[in-house]
Amino acid sequence: MTDTLRLLLLYPHLLACCVAIGATVLADLKIMGRRTGVGDRALLQLASRVVLVALALLWLTGLAIIVLDFGHWPGVGELVARPKLLSKLVVVMVLTLNGAALHHYALPRLLPATPEHAMLKRHQRLALACIGGTSAASWGFAAFLGIARPLAGKLSTGGFLSLYLVALGLALGVGLLSAQRVRALPG
Repeated sequence: MTDTLRLLLLYPHLLACCVAIGATVLADLKIMGRRTGVGDRALLQLASRVVLVALALLWLTGLAIIVLDFGHWPGVGELVARPKLLSKLVVVMVLTLNGAALHHYALPRLLPATPEHAMLKRHQRLALACIGGTSAASWGFAAFLGIARPLAGKLSTGGFLSLYLVALGLALGVGLLSAQRVRALPG
């Protein structure tokens, strides 16, 4: 019964991650200038809502899986003893904080109400590129952690998080190099 319940939780967990990655890539392409028409603004707003719902579903199913696997809500010591799990929690916390930055900083700048407000300053483009890079690296690394079972006994939390920092550094580097391509979608 526990295996069936775990599978019933794991499947929507996996789908939420996949949907969020797809919506994030689509939004990034629109922000970086690959536009197809007047529906781009609505598409970016929809992608943002989809990622928000997917992240909430990821938290709900993930926490349920943790409780199911432990048989109770684990203490800090139990979490520390599971490096891959602790790393997943750190990455999803970063995704959550980055999502807040996306909604409160990035979207108001990317979706200005008027064309007059659509001109992004250099520091805004850099900040938006950092938010986008953090998002891309974090979603990609969250997916990697989902399949990293063979590494669970081989890497410490520091090992997993070091890999995450490398991914984050690469994504931020690419983001900063392409920051000049970030464009707002005025209303």
